[in-house]
Amino acid sequence: MGWAGGSAAHTHFEQLRQTQVAERHLVTAELLADARSDGGSSGTSAGARVLVRWRSDQAWFHTATVRVAAGQREGTRAQLWLDANGNTTSPPAPAGSVTAAGIAAGTTAALGASAFVGGTHQGIRRAFERRRFKQWEPE
Repeated sequence: MGWAGGSAAHTHFEQLRQTQVAERHLVTAELLADARSDGGSSGTSAGARVLVRWRSDQAWFHTATVRVAAGQREGTRAQLWLDANGNTTSPPAPAGSVTAAGIAAGTTAALGASAFVGGTHQGIRRAFERRRFKQWEPE
């Protein structure tokens, strides 16, 4: 049961990952301003939102606001992922996450099946015990 659940989840997430890999592509963009820290609620931030520009395959320039590491200077190159429509998006899921999802689903399925079988066994056992105790009452 756990193997089947894990295998099904792994297959599903691998297909999803392959779709993401096929539809998304990496481009190099240029920062159009210095990347200053957002500040964040604690006063420190791992990144900054900044306007970037990149050239498409058709030689058109595109711009978008993306998060980059704070402290980068104007003109610095940054990598970003685009979807099939040319919109910024997250990178494709890493292969390791597919394996982890399969293991998690398989473990959950095995534990769920085990709990179901154990609970059913306990319920049937108690029902038989009640029946047996009722048969002994008249004596």
